[in-house]
Amino acid sequence: MKLVKSIETAIWEEYKTYREVRIYIEKWHQSDYNNNWENFRIAQKNNNETDLMQTLHNMDGEPTPQSLRL
Repeated sequence: MKLVKSIETAIWEEYKTYREVRIYIEKWHQSDYNNNWENFRIAQKNNNETDLMQTLHNMDGEPTPQSLRL
């Protein structure tokens, strides 16, 4: 949890808006909708803004700064 929180903090320090965060996260998102597969789910809040903390937790394993290229 501590690592995820530090990654979330680093992303918000670099990208100041929900739109910028979404664009950054989408770089790492892969999906094949024909086969109903994605490497992680991008979570959204009720107002359609990206829920970064939940999105990071939806990734397999603990994400590392290297895997997100921070």
